Amino acid sequence: LWHRYDPPPPGLGALERLAHALPRDRVIGITPASVEGIPVRDVPIVLPGVEVPPPISPAERAEARAALGLAPGDFVVLNVGRLQAFKGHRHVLAAARRLAGEGVPVRVYIVGGALFGMEPHYPAELDRMVAASGVADRVHRTGYVPEPEVRRLHAAADALVHAALAEPFGLAVAEAMALALPVVAFAAVGPSILVEHGASGLLVPVGDETALAESLLGLARDPSLRSRLGQAARARVACRFTNAAMARAIEAIYEEGSWATYSRR
Repeated sequence: LWHRYDPPPPGLGALERLAHALPRDRVIGITPASVEGIPVRDVPIVLPGVEVPPPISPAERAEARAALGLAPGDFVVLNVGRLQAFKGHRHVLAAARRLAGEGVPVRVYIVGGALFGMEPHYPAELDRMVAASGVADRVHRTGYVPEPEVRRLHAAADALVHAALAEPFGLAVAEAMALALPVVAFAAVGPSILVEHGASGLLVPVGDETALAESLLGLARDPSLRSRLGQAARARVACRFTNAAMARAIEAIYEEGSWATYSRR
C-alpha cells in the first residue's frame, strides 16, 4: 500500500523509479493532485488530518505577544512551511509592502527551514528578497522551530497567509484553522478543499498579489471578521479534517476485501 502525499516530480528519481517497480496492491492519495500520473486505477482519496488542540486563551495570546515585543496594535501575519520557491514567499513580501504602505503596522513571521535537502540555496535567496523588499524591518524569519514554539507564534498572530503556487493539501493551513486563526490563501488544490471562501477563510486566485494584499488588509481592519472566520475554521477542521477521521478512512480501505475505491468527502 502506497500513501502518496506530494504530486509526482517531473522526471522520477532513483527512489521513485524503485517504488514504481515494486509490486503493490493499492495507492492512496491525499488529493487528486497527489496521484496525477500514477499508473494505477481506482485510487482512493483520504484527506489528511490534524489534531484539534485546546483553544488559545486571551491570557496565552497576551503572553505570546509580549514575548515577541509586539505593540497592542501590531497586525501579525504568520507564514508557515518549508522553504522552497513554490511556497510563494515573494508574494507574501509584496502583500506586506502593500499593507505597510496603507499604514497597517504589519509584522510578518516566516516560519520554517529548508528540509530534506530540497533547494538548499533557497534560504539565502529568501534573505536577499527580504532585504530588498522595503519592509525588511517588519519581517522576521525564524527558521525551523519546534512544535511548542509554533503554537506560541499562532497565539501571537492575527492571520495566516499561505501563498503556495501549488499545494496538494496544506497542513500549515489546517493547523492554523484548528487554532481559530483566520487564513488567507492562494486557491491551490489543498487550500480550496480546506477553506470555504468567505465562511471559514479567504481564498484568492493563485499568484494574485493584489487580491492577497486586499484580503489581508480587510482582516487587518476588521477584528470581528477575523474572529468569525477563525471560529468557523476551527469548527470546520474539527468536523472534517481530524487525525481520527483520517485513521478511520485508512482502516476502512484496509478492511475492504475487494479494495473498492473509497473516498471521504
